[in-house]
Order: sequence, then structure tokens, then C-alpha cells
Amino acid sequence: MNEETEGRFRDELGKKIRRARRAAELRQGDVATALGVDQGRVSLWENGKVVPGVLQLVDIALACRTRPEALIEGIVAPSLEQQRLKLDARSLELLNELTALIVGTTPAADELEAGPEEDPTQA
Repeated sequence: MNEETEGRFRDELGKKIRRARRAAELRQGDVATALGVDQGRVSLWENGKVVPGVLQLVDIALACRTRPEALIEGIVAPSLEQQRLKLDARSLELLNELTALIVGTTPAADELEAGPEEDPTQA
């Protein structure tokens, strides 16, 4: 990835992180506390100076109450980088699904708790 393309990628990702944080009505300090980092790190991410790792992206998304893959969707990267991002996006999807199962927010988990629906004609 050349320097210009890398810079655009960092900038776009930073903007998405900032938008997600603001949409969740959080301050940088709130996200920093949730992730166990200092506010300066969140600022570096949002200003495109540093790219968070995949696991940090998952944590950022969870703190901002969004899907992890939403933070990287639509960001243009060169072809080899796109392949890596697709793999990263799939990893994020799987981590998101696992997280949803753990916290019980999937329809399947909700249906299991509710039990089977009764047939009104059988009552």
C-alpha cells in the first residue's frame, strides 16, 4: 500500500469511528475508558494517525453500539489490501456473531428463552 492510499484508508476509518462514537452520544474519554486505553489513543484513531487492530475495532464497535464490520464497510483499498480487508471483515462478522450469542441478543437466543409458540387452534 503506498503512503497516499494508506493515508486515505486511515482517514476514512477514523471518520467512521468518530461518526459511530458521536451516534452513540459518547465522548472520546467514554470510549477510551471502555477499551482501557487513554483518550489520546482514541483521538489518534479518529484523526487517522493510527489504525486500530481487528480486536480493537470489535471493542470500538461494541462500545459505540454498532456492528464491527460497519466500521470498515465501504472503505476503498488497493486490491491486495481489499482481500485482507474482506478476511478481516469476515473475522469481524464472526466475532460479532459470537459476541451476540454470548450476550444473548440474537433472535435464536431470544426464541430459545421464549420457548415454542403455541398453536391457537390446539388450545
